[in-house]
Amino acid sequence: MNEFVRDVMINYVEDDNPEVRKAAALSSCQLFIKDPIVYQTSNHAIQVVSQVLEKLLTVGITDPGIPYPCPISDVRPEHPSPCPQRTG
Repeated sequence: MNEFVRDVMINYVEDDNPEVRKAAALSSCQLFIKDPIVYQTSNHAIQVVSQVLEKLLTVGITDPGIPYPCPISDVRPEHPSPCPQRTG
């Protein structure tokens, strides 16, 4: 699923229509977060996750067609993050 998100869906975040960009970003998040690759640490996994997150963050922060706060940040994994939370 991660290749589909990276190679196909993520391209729609650059569409001219803001509704298409928003739908593509949210759909990409929802599919990507369910893929086990987000919990892997191989070089390939890190590269794929990085590529997708870079585009999603760019859209979520800079796109005037997506309201702030960005709904992309509302997408949460179903299981807790394996990374420790930062404190302080």
